[in-house]
Amino acid sequence: MSLIVAMKKDGVVYMGADTRTTRGERINSSLGEKNLKIQRVGSCYIGGAGTVACIQLLTDQAEWFQLNGKALTKKYLVQEVIPRFFLLLKKTGKMKTDENKKNPPNSGCYFLVTDGNALFMMDSDFSVTELSVYGEVGCTEILARTLFLNAPEDASPRELILEALRMSVYRNDGVGAPFVIVNTKENSYEFVEG
Repeated sequence: MSLIVAMKKDGVVYMGADTRTTRGERINSSLGEKNLKIQRVGSCYIGGAGTVACIQLLTDQAEWFQLNGKALTKKYLVQEVIPRFFLLLKKTGKMKTDENKKNPPNSGCYFLVTDGNALFMMDSDFSVTELSVYGEVGCTEILARTLFLNAPEDASPRELILEALRMSVYRNDGVGAPFVIVNTKENSYEFVEG
């Protein structure tokens, strides 16, 4: 399980995530750059929650996110990224499908994507939503959303993100510290023990 959160303030997108990974009975926290749940991919930052193999398929496609000085837009994600991701999932056999065909195929993962200015959520059903101030994907995302919606306007993005991640730890043992906080303007990663 994972929790990825983001907040836009004063024209800057801040992102945060836990670092806990689980595989069966093993619980581990990885601070290796390639293992972080928020990756710098091309000109963008992508935070993913869900099926790790599918997340890696997207984050390995840096060329899809090379914006060459252009702004990230919903149109770009819908027309350029989503079709490629859909086909790649299908080609590699990673697409989640319903044997009874009652539900459409899905990716099994959710993403927050930013170029540092605009913030988007890519859902497992391949829909894209532009987010005006806050974003959250993963387990306990509803707790994070509630915290963000009730936060004072002058709240620090760093502190709100840390509070959302800390709340998640107490509600779900699949989320754990240390946490990573990303300031997209400064291209900086900060690790916080808990």
